Amino acid sequence: MARALPYLASVLVLALAVTGCAPTPPVSPTAAPKADPQPAAASPSPATVASPGAAAKPAASPSPSPSPSPSPSPAVSVATATAVVPAVAVKPRGPLTKVAYGADFLISGTTAPIFIAAEKGYFAEGGIEVSVSRGYGSADAVKRAATGQADVVQGDIGTAMLLRANEEALVKTVSPLYGKVPGAVLFYEDQNIKTPRDLEGKTLADGAGSAPRVLFPAFAGVAGIDASKVQFRTVDPSARNTIFAAGQLEVITAFILNLADVEKLAYSTRPERKIGALRYADYGLDMYGNGYITSDKMIAEQPQAIAAFVEGAAKGLRDTYQDVPAAVDVVRKYAPEVDREVAIRQLKLIKDLVLTEDMLANGLGTLQEERLQKTMDVMRQYQGMSHALPLADVHTAELLPATPVRP
Repeated sequence: MARALPYLASVLVLALAVTGCAPTPPVSPTAAPKADPQPAAASPSPATVASPGAAAKPAASPSPSPSPSPSPSPAVSVATATAVVPAVAVKPRGPLTKVAYGADFLISGTTAPIFIAAEKGYFAEGGIEVSVSRGYGSADAVKRAATGQADVVQGDIGTAMLLRANEEALVKTVSPLYGKVPGAVLFYEDQNIKTPRDLEGKTLADGAGSAPRVLFPAFAGVAGIDASKVQFRTVDPSARNTIFAAGQLEVITAFILNLADVEKLAYSTRPERKIGALRYADYGLDMYGNGYITSDKMIAEQPQAIAAFVEGAAKGLRDTYQDVPAAVDVVRKYAPEVDREVAIRQLKLIKDLVLTEDMLANGLGTLQEERLQKTMDVMRQYQGMSHALPLADVHTAELLPATPVRP
């Protein structure tokens, strides 16, 4: 093996900023309810990680979709910090192509694959330099990709289908992150909920446009729940977890990652009152969650850069689950507000939703057209997707690694 040369081959530029930027134009005038926030192991003040002077902005009001979107905070001053991430002694073949990556929400433990890929030089090996910015929900992330505000984003795969069909957002999924949907019902165990049908007669709480709430009818359909016997109470999605952890709500719909947040809050005051969960994926709701999404334009004009991102992210995901605490430490190196304990718990909670059997067999980030079709079917039946699209219009497998990346 040739001796590695000590060059700094990749740079990840980080700028910490809080929300409050004016929204940018939507893909179309269609508006929709606010969706719920993604779980985030971060400080109360949302942070942005981006290239200097380019703090992330919400792209538009999200359309109805199984994707989260927080309520932006009032405008406040912006603080900027820059960090250089040395690669693992990789010498670049030439100038690195800049790729702007947009997360779906706050930077958290789940951003680990991207930070690891930058720090270990996986992106530089492919000739790219990646900047990372926080997001405002999956619908917003997809629109940022469609309008060129980000080159590649993490966003909900079903949402990308919906926006392409209904708003002509010309985007495609290039690689899934969640092979299974992360929606769940969280509840206090003293509510005597053992099976999905035990939810009948209960009142659940969530934001009006929350992804898990919007998908609840689909979950009810496959799990044998009479949805007409389940009531919903609408709460501020940004306060949902805190209110639930305080014991003021008994049952909520959420992402399974939120279990990490609410456990820490609730058990700090009442450790004896245990919290349980019913995951949608465990009861037959077979569809994709989030994935990496880019525009048709990027695929046509910079396919090598997107392919390099996909491969680097897959390697970063592989390394994340080889040592989860170490992966979280990498995230905290650039986003110290991330709670280490919560972030580790989050990554463990989603492990089997990310490292699915088909991805273990075929390679991380590979797509299965059967599940992609099931995802589209759910979007059409429950999300108002106007018409079916050819699968070739919503994804491409051409940019996956030539050699599959496996754990």
